[in-house]
Formats: sequence, C-alpha cells, structure tokens
Amino acid sequence: MQPAVVKKVGELACQMSSYLKELTATVISCSEAAPQKVKAATAAPSVTSYEVILSDTVLFPEGGGQPCDLGNINEVQVTNVQRRGDTCVHTTAGPLAVGSEVRVVVDWPRRVDHMQHHTAQHLLTAVMERELGLPTMSWALSTPTCYIQLPTAKVEAADVLKVQTLCNQIISARTTVNRIVYPSKANLPPSRSRGIPDDVTGPIRLIDIEGQDVCTCCGTHLENLAELQTIQLLHQEPKGNTCRLHFIAGDRVTNQFGELYDLTRSLIKELGTNQENVLAATQRRGQEASAGTKQVRKLLSELAPIIAERVIADVKSSTTVNKPFFFHREDADAEFLTVIAEAAKVAVSERVLVLGCGGGEGGQFMVIGPVDAVKEVSTVVSGALEGKGGQSKAGFRGKGNMKLWKQAVKAFAA
Repeated sequence: MQPAVVKKVGELACQMSSYLKELTATVISCSEAAPQKVKAATAAPSVTSYEVILSDTVLFPEGGGQPCDLGNINEVQVTNVQRRGDTCVHTTAGPLAVGSEVRVVVDWPRRVDHMQHHTAQHLLTAVMERELGLPTMSWALSTPTCYIQLPTAKVEAADVLKVQTLCNQIISARTTVNRIVYPSKANLPPSRSRGIPDDVTGPIRLIDIEGQDVCTCCGTHLENLAELQTIQLLHQEPKGNTCRLHFIAGDRVTNQFGELYDLTRSLIKELGTNQENVLAATQRRGQEASAGTKQVRKLLSELAPIIAERVIADVKSSTTVNKPFFFHREDADAEFLTVIAEAAKVAVSERVLVLGCGGGEGGQFMVIGPVDAVKEVSTVVSGALEGKGGQSKAGFRGKGNMKLWKQAVKAFAA
C-alpha cells in the first residue's frame, strides 16, 4: 500500500472547489499541541488540543485576510486551521489515529459567508481603485460588518453611492469568477497582488472576476457574482489619514435587513409613533430623560444636607460605637455621599462610616474615619462587596456590588 500523498496549500480540495462540503482523507500525523499560556492564576486550565495533518482537506487555512474554516473530522471538532509553509495544520479537540481514513466536513454556513464577502471585497477593491483611484491598503472579513481600509480620511457620499451602484450592476450582470492556477511564482501574468508570502512556493492561484479584476488569492470564492445578490456599503470609520469603509454582501444583507426591520417595528410600538418620526421621537425621549436626570440631581443635592444631619444624629445615638456605621441609598450618587462624608468628618470624626450608593454591580462606596480604622474596615468591605478602590486623605473610595451590601453589614455584626 502506497503512503498517502499530502496536498500542499494551494492545491487543497477546498481551494480547487470552494463548493465541496466534505471529503474522505487520511490522517498523516497527529500530535498534542503546545499548551496555551494561561494569563491569570485564577484562569481555567487550558484544554488539551491536537495538531492534525491530513492528506487533503475541505477546511481552508487562514490566509489572504480570510479567517479559517471550522468543521469536523469524523466527530472531532476542528477549532482552528492554519498554514505552515505549504502545509495545512488542523487544530482539533481530540486525537485521531494516524493512518486512519476520516470524513472531513466543513461548517457550510460559515464557508458561504466567507465566500460571499471575500469575493465582494475583490469586486469592491477593483471598482474603488478604478473609479476613485483609491487602492485597498488592508481589509477584514469580520462580523457583523467587513471593511476595506483606504488611503483617504473620507470618501464623499456621492462617490460611495457611485461605487455601490457600479458594483451591483456588475453583480446583476452575472459576471463569472474564474480560478487560474500556476505551478509557481515564476511567469505569473500581470495581476493585482498584496504580495505572496516568502514561504509559499506554489501552486499560486489567480482569481479573475471577468472584465473587472485579476488578483493573486488563496481564499475560497464564488463562481459567479450573481451568488452575491447585492453589496451594501455602510459607514466610514476614520483612522488618522485613512478610513475604513464598512460593507456587507449576500445573505448578511438579507439577514441584517430583517433584524433591523423587526427592531424598527419594535421601536415604533415602544415610542408610539410611525417610521418617519422614529428618530425625532427617540431624540425627544432622550431630552426628557436628560431633563429628568438633571432634576433628580438637583433634588438630591438639596436633600443631601438634610440626610447628612439625620445620619450624624443616628451615628451619635448609636450604641455600637466600636463598629462601623453603615448607610446605603440606592438612588444616591457619589456627590451625595461626599456631602454626608464632609459633614460627618466634622461632627463625628472619631467614628468609622461606610457609605454606599447604587443598587447593582456598579455601585460606589466610601469608608471614612480615623486612618488606621479605615484601612482595616475598607479591606473587609471591599472583600464583601467584591469591590476595588483606593485610599486617600478623604478616606477610602471604591466600586462594588451593592447587591451584597447586607453581607458587608453582617461582616461586622458579631
């Protein structure tokens, strides 16, 4: 029996046919992967994974700006696929027997999304450079949107619309996408290229969008632009003297439109308005909320001195002078607590007070009183509230989980 031949990156089944969903291959090697470094002492221990080389694969290794495919080898999950030189290496959740025949299956929805957006990027890049003279500096196949980075701070809205219209016209024309394979880097015809890695010897592929673009690329692509259905150019994200132009294509356009339509309908119902007035109604709600917040703050600032007097009176009448006095008000803020703290420092400076505000995990607290006592009490309170903070001349200030306030009080009950 002859040993299995290992297909090199560039001639993998996934690169020869992007539409192949599964195949049978032979396990050439399987070794335990180096353990990942654990950053924190409290982090969960790393799970053992394995590096597997197959005779061939339908799982694309990360490259050309395209993330790797995911899928399964038999029933074993593939969590990563990378290129090392001309070799495709699969990271798996479990071991596989060397020499065994296995079934390799790709995560098809993920593959289709990658094909649609990688092909869309080639088209967008070609039209953007031809029509506006803006070459793509880099790109990202990401979620929920992809982007190309351009050497300009901004693309005018009219130019964006022009490019989008041209791209969709080319898509509607059912333009063919051809794959051309060359055995090596030598004698490649003129083409657009971001460069071929030094450790890639061949074969080398060109992706030819008929009449539009010819580009070196190792990724998975559609066979016809009609499968893109449409491309939608979105917002621009400035990055110094460059910008990222975000886009989506294919199924994402349909899916995201449906999600946004449902969201808009929910907002219309919530705001009691119609689609034309959603923005105005939302802005009005925001203005009303802002005005309400200002009014609450004003009232709290007027209330704080009154509450401070009550707190001081309660502290003075307290019989547990050797224990900290606790005060919590859910609707208060840090300024409110500061008013109480300043008054208490004058009237009951010998006592330790623990002041808290807020009702959730992002609440704030203060510990004031004699310095040595504050250090001791703040350590206990911080632990009980699962919080963090720091000491200053004004006392201890921190943030913690106010849902645990009663536990902080109980810590001093004995």
